[in-house]
Amino acid sequence: MTIQVLSAPEARDDDGIVHLELRAKASTSGFNGGPPFSKSWGPGSAVVCRAIDLDPWGDGGSSQRVDDCESRPVLPVFAPTSPPSISDTDRDRFIEWLKTGTPSTRDELVSVTTPGLLVEVEEIEGEVFASLFGAEALDCRLGHRDADGQVNVWSPPRVTIQPGEAGCSPATAPP
Repeated sequence: MTIQVLSAPEARDDDGIVHLELRAKASTSGFNGGPPFSKSWGPGSAVVCRAIDLDPWGDGGSSQRVDDCESRPVLPVFAPTSPPSISDTDRDRFIEWLKTGTPSTRDELVSVTTPGLLVEVEEIEGEVFASLFGAEALDCRLGHRDADGQVNVWSPPRVTIQPGEAGCSPATAPP
């Protein structure tokens, strides 16, 4: 059996529902239904196309048959990329940026670090708190620059950045 994607997922009306269209193709070499089976059939194939609405709560709702799906082009489905990790270069650039960076210059840090890393920055009473996070890899660097310009960067224990724990954000980068 082959399953092909006919339309890319898109959110509709900001309600989180994703509309997905699939084409399933199957073929068989046949079946000889001797005893105890009463039916036999020869080789054949079938194509079925369905449109399904998926919501964030796991309720797929009903599916509708898609007409004329045989002539529709198939969209390429790419294998997921490996999650980004924070390299030594990212860490060095994070430290360098933290020496003078502010929330308004956050995009400068984003532009010089590995794509896919999450960068958050906050400034509170002249002190800058920042985080660099490889979400899938649970890789985190926290940074703090005090009012006197002293910079500290560290990696928190992995247990503290697990889902449901403190996480990796400027709020978890205390002085």
